Amino acid sequence: MINDTYFFQELPLLFDKVVTFSMILAFAYHAVAKVVLKKVNNLSLIITSGLVTASYAMSSYLYSFNELINLYLLWIIYDAELIFLLWALHKLLKIEHTYSFIYVCLGLVCNSCLYALIYIDRNIVGTNEVWWFWYFYSTAIKVFDALIIIALFTNKDFLKLSVLKQALTKRFGSKKCLVKEQSEPQI
Repeated sequence: MINDTYFFQELPLLFDKVVTFSMILAFAYHAVAKVVLKKVNNLSLIITSGLVTASYAMSSYLYSFNELINLYLLWIIYDAELIFLLWALHKLLKIEHTYSFIYVCLGLVCNSCLYALIYIDRNIVGTNEVWWFWYFYSTAIKVFDALIIIALFTNKDFLKLSVLKQALTKRFGSKKCLVKEQSEPQI
């Protein structure tokens, strides 16, 4: 059996550092590809990876300074602010959404839902005993963060959301959907 202290306290801190470092690398990769190699011509990749990196880095190190609000609520606020800022900058600068933008937003929404559920479980229901949902929460957060990192590096539709969009459009006849078809960026 996994040691609960390790799984819920030590491992998340280690994984948080790996996630933040990976996002810094993704941003650096796109910045170098844009500025030095002149290979990335997509501003959305730079904005998305830069803002996600800054948000994750700040939330990783600044949450300990804020004792006035519950940590899970703080993470929901951080994710909501990041989604709004990403959307607003893309709208303001009239930048087309990339796959990385879509995957980051979906990952942040899923993480926020998990934060809300664990907040309800821990603070409203008052659960103090470890149960299956805590393991699910801890694992799912790591999976969504990993998917965000993969999306930031690749900017590919690796979960085939465009296929899902086409199936839903065919099934329900809707012409509007969040995920737009786009050509593959040349990197």
